[in-house]
Amino acid sequence: MRLTRYLPALCLMTPLVAQAQITPSSSAINLAGFNLLETPQGHAVLEPSTQGRGGYIASPAGVTLGMDAVRSSNYHTVRPTIALQETQRFRPQDGVTVYDAALHLDRLPRRGHTVIAEITADDQPRLELAVEGDTVIVTDGIPGAAPFRAVGGTISPSRNVAYRIAILPNGGVGITVNGIKGMYALPVQEALSFRTGLMVSDDIGHRPDIAQVTFTRLTNTHRSTIGGAI
Repeated sequence: MRLTRYLPALCLMTPLVAQAQITPSSSAINLAGFNLLETPQGHAVLEPSTQGRGGYIASPAGVTLGMDAVRSSNYHTVRPTIALQETQRFRPQDGVTVYDAALHLDRLPRRGHTVIAEITADDQPRLELAVEGDTVIVTDGIPGAAPFRAVGGTISPSRNVAYRIAILPNGGVGITVNGIKGMYALPVQEALSFRTGLMVSDDIGHRPDIAQVTFTRLTNTHRSTIGGAI
């Protein structure tokens, strides 16, 4: 997987993380607080395809994230990932946090588990939005409790997904996916990280494949306040 250059104002990749320094023309996308996270190209258990695309592209339509993916050469693999990761970690108890995004599923792997947004604590998943067929499945996992899994919303026939994640200081999480709202939970004291894009795990198949999404909206808000409604 590699960085594709489309406009001059693109970033230079480091082995693990590239700073997201592009500014798309749409004011609905704010990349100031995000880094570009990419599965390392030279990782021993990932075989990048010699065909296709990788990295991200800035255009008037938004920001496109794409990557080549093939079956890993080792059972214990690092999942293929290209995502925008927030640079700031947060604790729910410190205030209200809101993530708002709209994206188009340009192309997904034929197989595997594809996550389009997740919140983690030390890289351990606490909440994720995953694509399964024509639905978005939301799973939350509080340490010591059984994971809660539910249909978060339906993907539109045009393959568009709009989601809003609103997190309160008491750990309550309101998630709206294409107009359908559900309530979930997060641990209030853990330092959490947010990322959104493409994170593919499980068996993604034997042949080279391409995964790609285009964001037309992405914003993040942190307010140091107590109480409030989702």
